[in-house]
Amino acid sequence: MPVEMEDTHILLVDDHPVFMEGVASLLENIFPSLRLERAHNMEEAYDLATANPGLDWILLDYHLQGQGATGLDLARKFNDALITSPLILITADENIGIVHEAMELGINGFISKMSNTSVYKECFRTIERGDTFLIKDTSLALKQYKASYLEEIKYAKDNLRPRQLEMLQLIAKGYSNDEISNSLGISVSTVKTHVSSLMNVLAADNRSHCVSEARRLGIIKD
Repeated sequence: MPVEMEDTHILLVDDHPVFMEGVASLLENIFPSLRLERAHNMEEAYDLATANPGLDWILLDYHLQGQGATGLDLARKFNDALITSPLILITADENIGIVHEAMELGINGFISKMSNTSVYKECFRTIERGDTFLIKDTSLALKQYKASYLEEIKYAKDNLRPRQLEMLQLIAKGYSNDEISNSLGISVSTVKTHVSSLMNVLAADNRSHCVSEARRLGIIKD
C-alpha cells in the first residue's frame, strides 16, 4: 500500500545510474504522486536542495565514487545551509561507525542498499512519526558501539597530556618532528617520545592514524 502523501517531492543522490533507477522505481511504487529530482554528485545535489527548499525527503548514497567525499560530507553542507528536509542515508557499508556519525549529524534514517520496498515504507512512516529509523540489528549494534566509543573517549582524555594534544594539532597540520620541535621548543627526541605515547593511547599505527583516531573521537577537529 502506498505511503499516503500526495505530491511527494524527493531528491535522490547517487552516482551509480543502475542503482539510482532501481530506487527511483521503488519510490514510484510507494508514492502515488512523485516528483523526483536526481543528482549524481555533491554539486548537483547541493544546487537542487537549495533550489527546492520544500523537499519532502532527501535520500543520500554514502559512497560517492571518485568525488573525494561521502554522503555525510554532503549532509554537513546541508546542515550548514539550514536545509531541514529529512535525510536518509543509503549504503552497502556495514561499518557501524558510519551509522553513529550519521546519527550525530542528525540524519533521520539509515537504509541498507539490500533493503526492499517494505523497509523503505517502514523508514518513511517511522520518520513521519518523529522517530529515527534503524533496523533492529543496526540499532543494537549502535548501542554497543556507543558504549565502546564513550569508553575510548574517556580513556584518551584521561591519558593524553596537554603537550600531546598540542602535538596532535600540529601533526594534523602536517608538521614534521623537526617543525614540532621548533614550534614547541622541545628536542626532537622528546617529540618522538610523545608521538610514541600518542600512538599507544590512540591504538594507532603511525602519525596519520593518530590524527584520524583523534578526529574520530572528537579530540581534535578540522
